[in-house]
Amino acid sequence: MYYMCTYSKAGIRQKNQISQTDLQDEYQIWVDLEDPTSEELSRIQEIFLIDANILKQYSSGLKKPQIRILKNYIFTLLLNIKFKTLQTIETEAVYLFIGKNWLITIHSSKINLKQIIKQIFENDKEVIESSIDILYYNILTKIVEEYEQVLTAIEIAMTDLEEKSLYNPSKTILVNLEGLSRQLIILRRYFWKLREIFNFLLYSEKEKEKEKQIQTKYLKIIYDNANELLNLIESHKETINAIRELYIAYVSLQMNDTVKTLTIFSVILLPLTFITGFYGMNGIDLTNFFSVPSGLILVLITMGIILAVLIIFFRKKQWISQKDYYDIEKDIKKGKKG
Repeated sequence: MYYMCTYSKAGIRQKNQISQTDLQDEYQIWVDLEDPTSEELSRIQEIFLIDANILKQYSSGLKKPQIRILKNYIFTLLLNIKFKTLQTIETEAVYLFIGKNWLITIHSSKINLKQIIKQIFENDKEVIESSIDILYYNILTKIVEEYEQVLTAIEIAMTDLEEKSLYNPSKTILVNLEGLSRQLIILRRYFWKLREIFNFLLYSEKEKEKEKQIQTKYLKIIYDNANELLNLIESHKETINAIRELYIAYVSLQMNDTVKTLTIFSVILLPLTFITGFYGMNGIDLTNFFSVPSGLILVLITMGIILAVLIIFFRKKQWISQKDYYDIEKDIKKGKKG
C-alpha cells in the first residue's frame, strides 16, 4: 500500500502522486509503504535517489539494526518486536529514510504506522509545525516504547513460571525458562545495537539552534529509554536465574523428603533384619540359648572389629561427630583465653 502526505503550519494534505518538484516546496513530505511492490520501490528510488542495494535488503528480508549516512539522506533500520510464545518472539523490520524535508518508511502491513502517525499529529501540534526530523524522532520513540510491552509480557510469563515451580514443578518449566533466557539474550544484543544507533544520532547533532535543541531533547529521551530497556533485560535475566534456582531447590526438597521416608523405613527394618540374620545363622540353637558355640564368638569379634574400623574411618572423613560452627567458635575463644 502506498500512502503519501505533506504537511506544514498550514495543515496536512494527502497526495496521490509525488514528483521531484514537490521536494523543493516548504512542505514536509512523508511517504509510507506497506508491503510495497517492486514497481513502488523503483518509483521511490527514482524520485528520492535511494540506494538500490538498501531496497534489495528489504526485498531479501534483512532484519539487522543499523544506521547509515549517505549523500542526501540517513538510512535507519529498526525492528518492531512482539512477544509471541515462551519460545519465540516476532520481529518486523522498519526501514526509515530521512532527507532534508522528506521521510520514507517501509514496513510490513502487520505494523499500522499510519495510525501511529495520526495519533502523533493529533496529540502534538508541534510536530506539524516543525521539521521532518521531529516526526522521525517521534516514530523512533513509538517503536522503542513498544519494547516495554514485550518486556512486560516476558515478566508476566516469568511470574507464572515462578508460581508453577513452587506448586507444580516439571521439566517443562526448565524448557520454558531456557526459551525465555534465549529471548532475553537476543533482545539484549538488539538493545545494545539500538543504543549505539541513538548514541550516534545524539552526538551527530552539533548545532545549537533552537530546532536542533528540540531534536537533541527527543534523542536524549530515546537514548534514556534504550538504557532503561537494557537495565530491565539484566533484571529479567537475574529473575530467570532465581526462578531456575528456586525450581532446583524445590526438586531437591522433594527428593530429600523421599529419601527421608525411605530412610525411616530402612531404620525400622534394619534392626529386625539384623536380628533375623543373626539368629538365623547356622550353629545357634534357640532351644538351648545359653550354649554359645566357639564360632559365634569369633563372628562377634569380627563384627566388632569391622564396626570399630568403620566408625574411625567415618570420623576421619568428618561424616559423623562433626562440630558445628558454634562449637568451633567456642574452641577458638578457649584457645585465645589459654
